Amino acid sequence: MAIRCRMPGTRLSYPMDYRSPSPLSRGKTQTPRAAPIRSIRSIIVAMIVVVFPAQHVSAQGGPAKVVVSPAAVMAVEPTMRLTGTVRPRLRSLVATEVAGLVEELPVDVGDPVRKGDLLCKLRDVVRVAAHEEAVARREELAEICEERRALLSKAEFERKRIAGLFEGDRSTEKEMNDAAADCRAAERRVKQAERALMAQDAVIKVLEDNLRRTEIRAPFDGCIVSKQTEIGSWVDVGGTIVELVDLSVARARINVPESIVDHCTVGDPALVTVDALGEDFSARITRVSPDGDERARTFPIEIDIENPGGRIRAGMFVKAAVPAGKRQERLVVPKDAVVERGPVRMIFVVRDGDSGPAASPIPVTVVSEIEDKVAVEAPGLKDKDRVVVRGNEYMFGPSAVIIMPEEGAEPAKGGKEGGPETTAQVGATP
Repeated sequence: MAIRCRMPGTRLSYPMDYRSPSPLSRGKTQTPRAAPIRSIRSIIVAMIVVVFPAQHVSAQGGPAKVVVSPAAVMAVEPTMRLTGTVRPRLRSLVATEVAGLVEELPVDVGDPVRKGDLLCKLRDVVRVAAHEEAVARREELAEICEERRALLSKAEFERKRIAGLFEGDRSTEKEMNDAAADCRAAERRVKQAERALMAQDAVIKVLEDNLRRTEIRAPFDGCIVSKQTEIGSWVDVGGTIVELVDLSVARARINVPESIVDHCTVGDPALVTVDALGEDFSARITRVSPDGDERARTFPIEIDIENPGGRIRAGMFVKAAVPAGKRQERLVVPKDAVVERGPVRMIFVVRDGDSGPAASPIPVTVVSEIEDKVAVEAPGLKDKDRVVVRGNEYMFGPSAVIIMPEEGAEPAKGGKEGGPETTAQVGATP
């Protein structure tokens, strides 16, 4: 850009595109010309960031051992990374089935419980007394039933005796009929006593059930997340005591766009990343809902993640790589081979040069993630190329390396030996 000096009595002129818009562009927003300058500045800063650490590492000396693994061509499905939220496998508002006064509440928020553990106990004095009364009444009815059975046995004996006498003409017909009527009446009285005993047994069962319901127990293994009552409070039938969740299996709920939902089927693998834990979890799609959000045009799917330690908690933010297309042949490398340098992802490829093996950075684009591997697109990367998978955290530029036959072993001559997965040393460039 030319610099113009203003002489006395003259006006300083500016190029049209800096001061005066053209007649055709008046009224329109002008695109700043400084954008290319900022881009160049960003590139220069990135070069400084890359070059300076590389020199710093080289100056330190002392080779660092790294592990390398070959790239391979595999048939993989493209994936799309989507966000979602963790939900518990089970969530229950544990309620009481009988009304009463809360007498014991031995749990608090955050407590783990096992199925059958006591969560709350209601006052049961009246119910215990009613149960004892019903048991005593049953004993009385049982005695009455035994007494009437004894009377029935006596009536049957008398009927048989009169019948024998009547056959020998030593008794009248009236006596025989009276004995038979007494026997039938005794049978009916026995049946009445037995029915009364059965009814009392049913009353006792109801009272015992109500008595058991004064103790509210955990319906499954889980953790208490909220309490809805306290000791001394009155709860009505159906009143909530605590909220219980089961996180033995964390359930990630992801909203999938309609363009790829057809590629997501139950049983497909999915890689779930929990940013709060900094870990990836291999899981599978367990449910795909056919009912979508008609405004967002998304369909919810659920991915179950084994969570034995309970580290994944309800409400955590997750990212999941789910299938997004048909299978294609792609170059696959271990996930640890991909490192980030600012906004750029790259891998370090080890190739033999004139002065020995050297690791060179290659920018990559991650197409899909498959458990501990990723499918990538990278210019210059070929099948069976050796890529650095450990120790690349401190590599920033081309570096001389020495290939090791196995981790911790002595270097092979020329650094050219090694199996499918070997180790390498990063040496300072002379």
